[in-house]
Amino acid sequence: MIGRLDVDEELSLADVAHEVELHVETGTADRVSMAVGSRVKLREGLRYYRLDGRPSLGVDPRCRRLSSANLNEVSELFESYYPDAVFSTWMLDLPFIGLFEEDALIACGGVIGLAAGIVNIGNFLTIPHARGRGLARAVAASLTHSLVDVGISISTLGITDGNLAACRAYEAAGFRYFDRRVQLNLTPIAP
Repeated sequence: MIGRLDVDEELSLADVAHEVELHVETGTADRVSMAVGSRVKLREGLRYYRLDGRPSLGVDPRCRRLSSANLNEVSELFESYYPDAVFSTWMLDLPFIGLFEEDALIACGGVIGLAAGIVNIGNFLTIPHARGRGLARAVAASLTHSLVDVGISISTLGITDGNLAACRAYEAAGFRYFDRRVQLNLTPIAP
């Protein structure tokens, strides 16, 4: 999930039967694309960012950890505003933060991968009428503080090339650009 793949591991990605989102190097993206053919739904450039330790921003009091008890609320948020996201219920078992105003969930984000003491965070979502207010930055800062509190000091995240507002938000939270990847979204294998 985090790190380099050998060629056999790359090609095993083509055997994944369900819908999947991959963040891989360009060469890997080329080889997987050739192996899966028409299953490639989206291919897009990614900027990868990293934060070591705590962000300079503090924890936002409107943020709180979400759990499986929030599944319906989070699922409705994604279905309404980000239906193409790859959101799975297991993500709520890992640190996943929600920002609430007037008891309504209006922004969220959380851990989407964990390996060797490094987390990849993502699935950041802010409802459209609340965008531009720094809520993604607040969620990212609150999330990374909670991760450091449990001993995880390195966080990474990927941002699509076209999402410059997100790049600015995470840079303001202390994240620094370190790598370039390709996002491949694959459709499920037809039965």
